[in-house]
Amino acid sequence: MDGHGVEPRVKNGPALASGGTEAVKDAITATITTLPKQLRRSQP
Repeated sequence: MDGHGVEPRVKNGPALASGGTEAVKDAITATITTLPKQLRRSQP
């Protein structure tokens, strides 16, 4: 894309503090449990 990487990136907020990973895990778990059963299966 034209202009990509020309200017430095802008940081949009502070880094996640400890506990950020727990929040992400909880959000993923809550979302996965709403999926139909056939989509929740693990594939080897």
